[in-house]
Amino acid sequence: MTTVEAPNRPAASEPVAMPAGMVSVFKQIVFMNRLDSVLPEMRAEPQWFEPVIKAMAGLPWDDDNWKEGAVRTQPNAAAHLLAILAEILDGASPAPAIVPTWQGGVQAEWHWNGVYLEIETAPDATVEYYFLSDTEEYEGPLTPDNLPVLIGQARQLLDDAETPVESDD
Repeated sequence: MTTVEAPNRPAASEPVAMPAGMVSVFKQIVFMNRLDSVLPEMRAEPQWFEPVIKAMAGLPWDDDNWKEGAVRTQPNAAAHLLAILAEILDGASPAPAIVPTWQGGVQAEWHWNGVYLEIETAPDATVEYYFLSDTEEYEGPLTPDNLPVLIGQARQLLDDAETPVESDD
């Protein structure tokens, strides 16, 4: 997978061009099905949710050609990535870096202590992942067959990463 630099976006104090209703859709993806049996006062957003939403707000939602030849971020790719994150992360998991892809998709990345995990969703609903550690390397399409492997890798990476280390990219 290819990581691209995030586009220049407005400062955090300025409004961003996130599609109307996107945060509401994202919250429904994460919370509606999983928390039906939990008392309302006990429902809490996972600690990774707000940083991910803020990062997604800074994606190029309305900017075709934000990098020469790049396509604007497609809401379905972002929503799909968020659904995957809700599946593989627990409430205390650290938030990934969120970056746009050239084709209108979205990628989540964790780069810690020489271990890399990247998950990329495309507008056509395909999902690719990349995992690299000292002893293992996996790359390819995410399928129902290998999703449990990815979940295990993600949890191991995140459990082992007490303190994030700056990416060496």
